[in-house]
Amino acid sequence: MFKVEMSDTVEEHSGEKDGKPWKIRKQIGYLQLPSAKYPVKFSYQLRRDGAALKAGVYTLLPESIVVDRYGSLAIFPKLAPAVAAAPAARAS
Repeated sequence: MFKVEMSDTVEEHSGEKDGKPWKIRKQIGYLQLPSAKYPVKFSYQLRRDGAALKAGVYTLLPESIVVDRYGSLAIFPKLAPAVAAAPAARAS
């Protein structure tokens, strides 16, 4: 599993193409890759009018990795809040 930390920063870009308005909303996150010393910044595309994720730590779910309709490997990120590890039991 990959650890993902989402910030509360949301970027919005909008414009018009062929007379039709468009809007893209992205939330900034950081992915901890096994081979990287530090988390890597990325953008997570939000649904047009959907709420942003709460800032915090998430896990990238295995069902995020799929073979698309063209037979290519693709990642469509699905995130779940990370579960905090239970404190270790103390030996008596």
